[in-house]
Amino acid sequence: MKKLVILLTFVSGALSLFAQGNLKDEFEQFKKQRAQEYHNYISERNREFADFLKREWQQFESFKGESLPEEPKPKRPPFVPDTNLRPITGPVIDNPLPALPEIKPVVVRPSKPSVLPEKLTFSFYGVTLEIPFSAKMKIGGEGYSEEQIAAYWEKMSATPYEDFLNVLQEQAQAFGLNDWGVYRLVEAVAQKLFENENDRILFCFFLLRQQGLDVKIGRSQDKLCLLMAFSTKIYELSYFTLDGKKYYYIGKDKLDRLYTYGKNATDKGLKEVDLNLSLPLNIGDAWKMRELKLKKFPDMQMALPYNTANIAFYSDMPLTDLPVYFATALPQKTEEYIVKYFGDIRTKCSLPEFVGILLNFVQTSFDYQTDEEQFGREKYFYPEEILAYPFCDCEDRAAFFARLVRNLTGLEVVGLDYPGHIATAVCFGDVAVEGDAFTHKGHRYVVCDPTYINASVGMEMPQYKGTTPGIIEFKDEVR
Repeated sequence: MKKLVILLTFVSGALSLFAQGNLKDEFEQFKKQRAQEYHNYISERNREFADFLKREWQQFESFKGESLPEEPKPKRPPFVPDTNLRPITGPVIDNPLPALPEIKPVVVRPSKPSVLPEKLTFSFYGVTLEIPFSAKMKIGGEGYSEEQIAAYWEKMSATPYEDFLNVLQEQAQAFGLNDWGVYRLVEAVAQKLFENENDRILFCFFLLRQQGLDVKIGRSQDKLCLLMAFSTKIYELSYFTLDGKKYYYIGKDKLDRLYTYGKNATDKGLKEVDLNLSLPLNIGDAWKMRELKLKKFPDMQMALPYNTANIAFYSDMPLTDLPVYFATALPQKTEEYIVKYFGDIRTKCSLPEFVGILLNFVQTSFDYQTDEEQFGREKYFYPEEILAYPFCDCEDRAAFFARLVRNLTGLEVVGLDYPGHIATAVCFGDVAVEGDAFTHKGHRYVVCDPTYINASVGMEMPQYKGTTPGIIEFKDEVR
């Protein structure tokens, strides 16, 4: 009887293992079937789009890019004689960043083994990258008529471009890139592969559209042009209105008109290029230190790190609306240094007093100059950029101060848009804080002006008393 029980148990276990094996095989077969169905769907869409590209393109006239508001800014920031901040001793942190190691190629390690047989080495903002690649994708155009561009699309559709896009997406995420960064990454690959500018544009157009971004290709005489639709307002770039939507010309040459195609069924699901950065930007490891002096706290020796590759990337971003700048996070390394300096001070004072210290820090540690004086044009800073340039103006200080307050206190901050001036206001919740304030969505926000030198929390510039500023709302994009 005992032997029978053992035999039955063995048979039952064997049947169970056999059943599990069958289920696993069936599941793998199901996955392969779904993958093939998806591949067939994409192939059909590519054929449809190639057929659409063959049709005769239409001519469109360009519009001059919109300029940033040019309301006059003060040549020198106003100031009050002094602010009653009690002396607080902060930590002395004088350990600089270690010497940078020898720069080596950054090797992308895909989450699963890549089927791409070759390696491609190229430079991205001074960082050398080495990524999996297939030489099958090195396809140049045989001409730039509608039919020839459609033929290029069909040839590229037969390459392992999906695997290559997965590699690029992993690298983009590692660097914290936004959609614009993905474009710059693809463009860097194109520059490595092709000498001909038209071939580079074809390559970028194909991969960016396959990535799901709303881009178009156009032709002006014998020159191809890349056009992008953005999710935020863009300044300074010329654009074309196609089917009621603005597509901005990504190029340096002046372009009065071009030929391109209109809306088609395969456009469904494409997303506009988003300039918001949902991750902290972290391109490589090229760090420099910015030494800062706190006039109210001379005992504090401060130096904050910034990434020079990040700064180069920011300078290439199209100009857009202020909420994008306010919402951008500082690099993790920079935030760690800020916490080292200010974290201990936070425990020694009240919340309004601490915000006042941060306010005075931004007011007195950075030299003021208008963008026209420093750059010859208007330029908005992302928060990290304030550390890289010798001067800054009101919106740059406001974005940096807002980032400090949100990171170190968790308080809500909004920007204040006065005629020719940008400041901030902080919501202290149930904490009573005197001074100039505004009510926004049922909450009291107290004015904090990082450009009004030595002004305390709640002090508005005299020339703006009685003025109702516009409110610059922004959400932290980092998640």
